[in-house]
Amino acid sequence: MFNVLPDNLKQEIKKQYGARRFVVILNFIIFIQIFTLIAFFPSWVTSFYNQKEAASVVAESEDALLIEEVEELSSQIQSINKKLEIIKKTQTGFSPTQTLDSIIEQKSPSILINEFTFNKSTNNQVTITLTGSAGERESLLTFIKKLESSKLFDKVDSPISNFTKDRNISFSLFLTMKISNEK
Repeated sequence: MFNVLPDNLKQEIKKQYGARRFVVILNFIIFIQIFTLIAFFPSWVTSFYNQKEAASVVAESEDALLIEEVEELSSQIQSINKKLEIIKKTQTGFSPTQTLDSIIEQKSPSILINEFTFNKSTNNQVTITLTGSAGERESLLTFIKKLESSKLFDKVDSPISNFTKDRNISFSLFLTMKISNEK
């Protein structure tokens, strides 16, 4: 029957057939997309709420970490304040920083102070122990004489072992000073 039709009608039928094929393919593609959206919708909803829940858990954990850090800093500050209170109670007329500053003023560049410790006894006497190193024996002697002449210390003791070497001397000095009860 198709052979009986004239050529212009055959062309027209082929165009309509192509258009119908295009419409069927287009409908099939649209159907697949709609089916895919419907199939993935539950997964999308689940992942959306899982993401929100994970974000809230992360925010809570960050807040918990922040609170923990604040508490740790607070406890460190309280510990430092307690130590400062102890130092204030023991300071009656004695300031470690001022004493250390006056000692540092007396030293020469070849003297290095490594450690500074002080002990307060019950009879208002403070013993300061200085350890360090000196480049030469003469600079150590000069340092000791300056400390003795400063009138800040009642007694400056230097063990004889400090003078056994001529250079690169590791030394220990024991300084004693009386403190007043006035604040």
